[in-house]
Amino acid sequence: MSGDDLQVTASRFGHGYVLSRGGSVPEAASDWATLDVGAAQLRTHPRTVVSTARTPLSGRAQVVLIGQPLDVDAGTSDGGRIAASVLAALRHGLDAAVERVAALSGRYTAVLRSGSRLHVIPDSHATQPVFWATRPAAATGAEVLAVASHAVLAADVVGAGLDEKALALHDGIREWRKNRTIFMPGLTTTHEGVLPVFANCLLDVDLDRPSAAHHRRFWPHERREKASVDDVVAEFTERFVELTRLAMSLGPSAISLTSGLDSRMTLVAASCLARADDFAFTYVRPQDLVSQEGVRSDLFGASRLAFAAGLRHRVIQWRLPDEDDPFLVAHRQSFPGLRSSLGAATAMFHDLPHDIVELQSILAETGTYFYRRTASGPDPRAIAALTFGPPTANRPEYVAEFERLVDYTQFTRDRLLGYNWHDLTYWEHRMVKWAARKFQEGDMSHRVALPFADRRLIALMLSVPPEDRLAKTLFSRFLARRPDLATL
Repeated sequence: MSGDDLQVTASRFGHGYVLSRGGSVPEAASDWATLDVGAAQLRTHPRTVVSTARTPLSGRAQVVLIGQPLDVDAGTSDGGRIAASVLAALRHGLDAAVERVAALSGRYTAVLRSGSRLHVIPDSHATQPVFWATRPAAATGAEVLAVASHAVLAADVVGAGLDEKALALHDGIREWRKNRTIFMPGLTTTHEGVLPVFANCLLDVDLDRPSAAHHRRFWPHERREKASVDDVVAEFTERFVELTRLAMSLGPSAISLTSGLDSRMTLVAASCLARADDFAFTYVRPQDLVSQEGVRSDLFGASRLAFAAGLRHRVIQWRLPDEDDPFLVAHRQSFPGLRSSLGAATAMFHDLPHDIVELQSILAETGTYFYRRTASGPDPRAIAALTFGPPTANRPEYVAEFERLVDYTQFTRDRLLGYNWHDLTYWEHRMVKWAARKFQEGDMSHRVALPFADRRLIALMLSVPPEDRLAKTLFSRFLARRPDLATL
């Protein structure tokens, strides 16, 4: 195997997995490490971390944590210890185990097995995606189940092809969202019959009858509004600093940094924990430095912040890969069928060390005030318009996808328990369908860690009055810990 081929093999589906019963083994996963999960088999990419625990003797109860969960309350990133705690909760029943998993932070996929029953639970924002598909029993075989980190891996197991109608819906959004963020709408994925598991939901499946698998909501709990930021700032500060510490314990750390408040939060939390080999980085497209003042402010502001924090600052060049670039080959194999902006991913792959843990702050927006409020909703037309603009609400094919989404995720006022549907639309749809893809692109070279990937932290942020979330008052209070970084 040539050096380029080895690079493709090492980077495609980075930190990925596929759990299957029956069907075909994806070619890319044929030599991955395997683990039996009841009658199913888990295959994991060489860089994927897996932690397990199971009951002795009978072994009918089993916990598998794929990825790197963090336990803030116990102060540990030890996957084996965390898996054992989930197993202990499972002995008290499924609800107790789900609650235990929901309290975890970090990027992971939890698989809880009781006999032939599996419950697959993504992390707080499904930042390590979960895709699933089933196939009816053939004349001589059983039903097939696939659960995977990438849609194409699940599709390969069940023999599904690209979903051309879904891809056309994705590309059609460009008509009215030129040069703006777009992603797969509603339940659509790149492959026929492959569905996502959304944040705050889980997949319930019986290995003896996968076709009866059920996607259901298990969170939120009742929202409790606080009178002011003062009521949460101490708990938020303690928890966020600990989250950052645990994320940095996973390896040499690199902070993705701009001059904005979100990444500045991570910088302040990390500044007292940084080691000699830790650094900050900013990627930039050179031509934008000339034409866009905001890009210059972000770059030079990030440089000043890193210097003040005592960190080295790397600038990496946004660029598209050449056609013969092994990274492009690996990317196309990992995400076939979907056009993507590869500039940032290419820069990170070629210009950053591959043993780092990238501290990324995108999820901070989940707890602030991204979507402006509208009078209607939550109904399919309102959610479609909020997500992709008013033209979407006038196109039946898009509204139909959001009807499926509402039903699939039980996205109704009574199930949101006091949380504003605009906030949960951003959390559960935009983060799952857009941001998670960016994190997976980073995973192709290194590992992305997310200090804001924590339900309790986001719930605290969403508990303060709307005007404070809009003004990011909680952030200002936290940044006051380092006035030199807050005012630069």
